[in-house]
Amino acid sequence: MMYRKGSTGEGVKEIQRKVGATVDGIYGPETEQKVREFQKDRAISPDGIVGPITISKLNPSLLEILRDANRKFWNVMLGRSA
Repeated sequence: MMYRKGSTGEGVKEIQRKVGATVDGIYGPETEQKVREFQKDRAISPDGIVGPITISKLNPSLLEILRDANRKFWNVMLGRSA
């Protein structure tokens, strides 16, 4: 999932909370600027788009959850005990 200017909803609200933007659920100019600042501070290309890399920095536990799920998937596929 990717979020950018024009996106709306609960995901946008979570992003706004994490980056310190006004929480209204609308990915507008303020949210885009706050995301760019967040990205720049973390050495991510500051494009203002919240994709996989930015999401992993906004919520580090999400990255670990995805890694664990991927590891379990491949263990099952290779016939190893999960």
